[in-house]
Amino acid sequence: MPEKHEKRDLAYSTFVVKDIKKTVGGLKRRRVKFLPAERMGGDSKIDGSISYSPYGASAILKDSEGNLLMLWENAQM
Repeated sequence: MPEKHEKRDLAYSTFVVKDIKKTVGGLKRRRVKFLPAERMGGDSKIDGSISYSPYGASAILKDSEGNLLMLWENAQM
């Protein structure tokens, strides 16, 4: 057990999905609201609520309790 507690400003649960565009679209049709996508680096691209990078794609939403949730799709290799 660590002697000092580490303070973290950001915490979220991540769900790995096979098709992020299809998953986000389905959730939006059910009135789920996503946070605006953000660039994660110079080589990232934004498409609506989804941020694409060379490593994969992500979309962020909040649950009914205000907890952050991330949907993640691994990059296709």
